[in-house]
Amino acid sequence: MEFGYPRVSDVVSSRSPYVAKVEAWLRFVGLPYNRKNGAPSDSPKGQLPTIQHGSNTVSDSFFIIKYLERTYPEVVQQLGPEQLALSVAVEHLVDDFLNWGLAHYRWMHPKGWEGCQRCFLSDVPQPLRSFLLSHNKRPNLQKALVCQGLGRHSERDKLVMLDEALAALSAILGDKRYILGNQPCVADACAFGFLDNVLFDTECVGRELREAAEQYSNLVTYTERIRSTYFEGELTWEETPST
Repeated sequence: MEFGYPRVSDVVSSRSPYVAKVEAWLRFVGLPYNRKNGAPSDSPKGQLPTIQHGSNTVSDSFFIIKYLERTYPEVVQQLGPEQLALSVAVEHLVDDFLNWGLAHYRWMHPKGWEGCQRCFLSDVPQPLRSFLLSHNKRPNLQKALVCQGLGRHSERDKLVMLDEALAALSAILGDKRYILGNQPCVADACAFGFLDNVLFDTECVGRELREAAEQYSNLVTYTERIRSTYFEGELTWEETPST
């Protein structure tokens, strides 16, 4: 069982790039699973995604995948030292930097914030919804962005930094089907979780980040390839994909 956040706009997996990362990886390796909407209270770490596997509960996308790789060693790709190093580097580029850019352009950017107030906590009526988001989620994230570092910079400087990271990701991918070649790996799951949200959440992400990503046509084609190959026809949240 995977607990995560639901979709938003035309995103095919989850509005959380970390939930989308785990779901994409599960589909890449063909492990069956059930999924349902969750809340941070479902997690011992107070964050999603979280999985329940038998009597075990595992939180954080990094540790979830590590746990499943240990549990199902037959699905683990055999990578050489350089391939593994590249996969790890891309994972941290996305998880520890680019996803913070997504968070900024979703929650701090005026266009993103406007969309969040419409789409998030949609079962809570207005004006209570906006009150909860503006007095809880948004200020907490703003503090986290400052602590991380990205929140200390001007809008122009943020885009300069994020564009450089996107350019690096595009150069690493090149004309390959996936980051390491013909088969997707953990790095692809990370990249997809980020790119699917940036390119296809047109309601809750500021257009500047989307336009920056769209400059790199190979990243757009790559994201569309993963959507059509591994998520084709996926329109509902509660289901068990076949292996």
